[in-house]
Amino acid sequence: MRAGARVVAIALTALAACFRNVGQTPPASEATKPTLVTVSDDIRRTCALSTGERDAARFRDGWWMLETAAHGGLERAARCLAEGPLKGAPVRVVVRAEDLDLAAKRADAVARFLVQLGVRRESVTEAPAAAGPGDRLVVIELANAPDDQ
Repeated sequence: MRAGARVVAIALTALAACFRNVGQTPPASEATKPTLVTVSDDIRRTCALSTGERDAARFRDGWWMLETAAHGGLERAARCLAEGPLKGAPVRVVVRAEDLDLAAKRADAVARFLVQLGVRRESVTEAPAAAGPGDRLVVIELANAPDDQ
């Protein structure tokens, strides 16, 4: 019986340790930064987005779903690409993440978001790529930007 009680006590102690920090924000040194979805300067200028809207949306670290509370700039860019001065312009969603699967899922999430807001699917190209640790990037750019030539 004592051995059984000791096992239960150890299990409860371990379980309590698992939940000790639930709901707490990690210290800044341990917190991971979100990955921002950035709109290229060409799109930002043409669509008259503010400098603050250049970082149009974000992903939580390790996630591929866009944070719903933080994509106002991406909505405005999408409307510009669907109905505004860049209507029909081809765009590329460039994504680098620590693993190719995550990069592909993020590129797909951004492309689907743009299409849901009226951007033609044929106009959106996804360009996921694997990258080294800490090298995370999501950029929406014009596919015919001067860098391509």
